[in-house]
Amino acid sequence: MKGCVARCRQAWLGGSVKIGLQTICWGPRIDDPEHLCQVAAALGFQGIEFAQIPSAIGGLTIGALLQLMKKYRLELIGLSGGSLSERMAFCEDFRPHYLYVEDWDPHIAPVAEADGFQLALHPHLFKPIFRIGDASRLLREHRRLRFILDTAHLSIAGEDLDAACLVAKGRLAALHAKDWRPVYGRHSHRYAKGFTELGNGILRDQVARVARKLKHEMGPSGWLVWEQDVSFTTPQNSARISAEWLHAEGFLKKRPDVGKLAAVSKVPSIDRRRPSPPDFLRSMTLASTKGLAECYQRIVQAFHELIPSKLVTLWRCAASQQRMTLVASNPDLLPRPNSFRNDELLCGQTVDRQKVTRFDLTDAGDAERFGHPTQISALQLGPMVSIPILNPWNLNHVVLVLNIFPRQVPLAFSDDDLFRLGEDVALAVDAAINELCTTAAGTVNYRSWKETLSQGQLESLRETIQEFVGCGGVAIFAADDTGTRLELKSTTGTAWAVPEAEQFYRRGEGLTGKVWESGEPFLTLHAGREPGAAAKSREGADPRFHSCMFLPITRAGSDPLGVIRCSDKRISSEDLHHNAFSEDDIAVLDAIVERIVPHYELTVTHERRAHALGRLTHELKVPVVAMRAAAELMQQTDGVETFFEHDYPGDVWSWSELMRRLLGNVDSLRYSFDAITPHRTPTFMMRDVIAPAANQVTLLLRERGFDKSRIRYQHFRQLPQLRIDRYQFQQVVFNLLANSIKHCYSVPTRFRVLIEAQNLNDEVLLDFQDWGPGIQDGMEEVIFQEGVRGHFAAEMDVAGEGLGLWVVRRIVEAHDGTVSVFKQRNPTTFRITLPGRTRMPVPLKGL
Repeated sequence: MKGCVARCRQAWLGGSVKIGLQTICWGPRIDDPEHLCQVAAALGFQGIEFAQIPSAIGGLTIGALLQLMKKYRLELIGLSGGSLSERMAFCEDFRPHYLYVEDWDPHIAPVAEADGFQLALHPHLFKPIFRIGDASRLLREHRRLRFILDTAHLSIAGEDLDAACLVAKGRLAALHAKDWRPVYGRHSHRYAKGFTELGNGILRDQVARVARKLKHEMGPSGWLVWEQDVSFTTPQNSARISAEWLHAEGFLKKRPDVGKLAAVSKVPSIDRRRPSPPDFLRSMTLASTKGLAECYQRIVQAFHELIPSKLVTLWRCAASQQRMTLVASNPDLLPRPNSFRNDELLCGQTVDRQKVTRFDLTDAGDAERFGHPTQISALQLGPMVSIPILNPWNLNHVVLVLNIFPRQVPLAFSDDDLFRLGEDVALAVDAAINELCTTAAGTVNYRSWKETLSQGQLESLRETIQEFVGCGGVAIFAADDTGTRLELKSTTGTAWAVPEAEQFYRRGEGLTGKVWESGEPFLTLHAGREPGAAAKSREGADPRFHSCMFLPITRAGSDPLGVIRCSDKRISSEDLHHNAFSEDDIAVLDAIVERIVPHYELTVTHERRAHALGRLTHELKVPVVAMRAAAELMQQTDGVETFFEHDYPGDVWSWSELMRRLLGNVDSLRYSFDAITPHRTPTFMMRDVIAPAANQVTLLLRERGFDKSRIRYQHFRQLPQLRIDRYQFQQVVFNLLANSIKHCYSVPTRFRVLIEAQNLNDEVLLDFQDWGPGIQDGMEEVIFQEGVRGHFAAEMDVAGEGLGLWVVRRIVEAHDGTVSVFKQRNPTTFRITLPGRTRMPVPLKGL
């Protein structure tokens, strides 16, 4: 049966899709390219995309590589390792299907296109382009640029693969079929460890679905390429498992020849199961509990002794921001430079090339981009050897660059020897970070956490962060009960530069609000200089406020629950002067946050439950007060006297109906006014809405000593019947009138309300006007948000929870209308606009 399904799938695909293999899990070097070709051919692949830099593919020229691949009937799909210029030079007169790029370099990309190379954009996690929106923008700007859709990188970033398919339409160069397991998390340090064989992760169904969806886009000129960043067995075995899945799903026409594969099996070129780093680097992991800064300092000290040097510097690469930050040096550089863009540093070329690079600082051009020119003359620096240190779990990431300025040349170490030493450093740093993350997370677990987080436990959490991240300040911001604002829950002393009523962040507001909105970590060396750093707190108001790290508190598949801000990076050792946060700090902080998120979720749930009950209580007050008023008026009159004192039993009935709906919309955790659906019936606005609501504010008027006759009405005779929910609109009118009464000045003669109707061609307008203190500038939209109260409410000691206008807007919008502040004062005017279709049709005469 399975064989029939596979044959059907193959027939359906039409055989048009070519299947390729990507070589990243073979490591930074391909020592035996022929063995690689034998493996690919045995498994049924039709082409190879090389992830290694061209010089690391067995030392072959392009001609020799093509001849070897032709022998095994394989095509060269593309090249993704090393700088674009290096790949162009390697290809000479041959043009592969594409050259992989992660961004658009305005200096070299146009030259590549002019030379006939096809460039293909690959959105990559923690690189400058990893969002669909950014990729779409680049594709619109550069019409010849094509697109590589990577199922794993986009999924881990939270992007919609269906939206990515739309972007790929007509521009697809390849689909990178990639599976992933979330066991290691999504943060920059360890996410790549989760890449796994096709069919073994959580993306297997998405990979198959997207591949079938894009089969016509791939066609004869497109490729489905299997890619896996890291193998925990051997690259050959991972390729076999993925090839068998591709065959079972009907994408790979030729069944993998396991017997032939066994005949060519050999030890892989990279083995991540090898023992710990050599002796001179092993002690670095012991420094991790004291902070990574000491680990970094031990690295430069070790190399300073191994290769007698004038200077050794270590730079941390932030791939997503294309920046490099100096994290250690020997001898120590004072004053230490902060951070530079990759293209501002000479060793930035090492990041692009991903190989050991040699420079000469006696050359003026090299010296200009050295990064700390004041040290050149003092130390008489000459040759510089720059070693890239790659993430052992994702070889597309250069995580550190080690620069050595030897006292004597030539060195006793070849470039290959130095590159392998860089691999040892990568493993040592990886072990140090893992140990620090584990220790920090264990410390959080060790402390006794209740089901929810108290203020005292938040203070304890803050102290843990300070201890393991090594920073002077920590501020923990949490989404409030409404989910619309971030409130400060714990801090070492954030100084606000705004009134107490504004001491919170909204989405996108300031750096904290931007991180809450984006859900992405953010690092900066000069917070006060960042665009959009609103002067709400010290991060934006104080130009001396330098290094900051922001991390969202995130639960899987949802908006962030809050944001943690660390400031003033500090080092415990007195002889270290490093003051910049790095992605390593993000990994440590993320490990801490991961432990407290379940407790945090429970805290938020309990707080929102309490708020929901408070909100429901607020809403029930309206019909309760209204029914009490109707009952009291019924006791005071013997019969109907005026238009506004009629049918009290009907009033009670209408408000009890509203109460019934409110109670019917409650569950155990929340109360959502959005869930109430309008019951539209033919309604006269004056008789069925305005009059009952005006009657029900009688008690409020009496408490303030106001006269009901001061509420006037105009032009309601112009209005025909409207198709609205009369009970919900009674609540709208009640809330607006109640606000006018509560916020009015205490002098009875100053109380005045005018409700005016306008029946226009395309819409119906209702204006509610009063002559109270008005609405402060800038609050015209804010006051409609849940839980927000006007500034005058506090000054005039007016009780309330900031829900009345929020309810008004929800009801009006449910009727396809709008409500806004038409005028702020003298008179304050709220305008309700309903579409013309709300009017009941006028029957034709004679029918």
